Amino acid sequence: MKRRINSTGRKRIRRENVEIRMLEAVAGQPLQAKVSLDLAGLGFPENATVAIEAYHRSSGMRFECGKVASLEIPPVLVLDRVDHSGSVLFRVKVVDNDNEPGMLLGSAERIQPRSEDDAEGRRSLFPVLYRDLGPEVWKVEINPDDRPKLMLNLGMPGFTSRLQENPLLQGLLLPAALR
Repeated sequence: MKRRINSTGRKRIRRENVEIRMLEAVAGQPLQAKVSLDLAGLGFPENATVAIEAYHRSSGMRFECGKVASLEIPPVLVLDRVDHSGSVLFRVKVVDNDNEPGMLLGSAERIQPRSEDDAEGRRSLFPVLYRDLGPEVWKVEINPDDRPKLMLNLGMPGFTSRLQENPLLQGLLLPAALR
């Protein structure tokens, strides 16, 4: 049996309190995301600072989102300094400003944005993401602590719409990707 001891008193922000949706990707444009947070009832001081971080491997960006009592989340997070060759993950941090400035009070780690094919309250087993893959048509991204993802090349005109409409193309690509 695994046990964890929380000697810092840091609170965990549940995934139900954070919703992140990636906006439709456009070739040649940076990725964009919409975020909504619900920190009410989690017991954080009203004056604590909230930040959202987007990252992929060693690249990342930080977005200051105001205080717990008065969140100021940007309407759209433009991820222009995050490597978009793979899936982008997010973290949410709540930091103390009064008693112990800089102390991390709570966090949510490795938050995956909801994909377009996720129904409400459900997660896809093999989500499809659209990225600029250069000369590659598709690839499967496998991270040890994440589910596999099918990446389709956004830079190929009409490929994604043909894949969605053509069962023969789906029958060729999806079994190979799952293998």
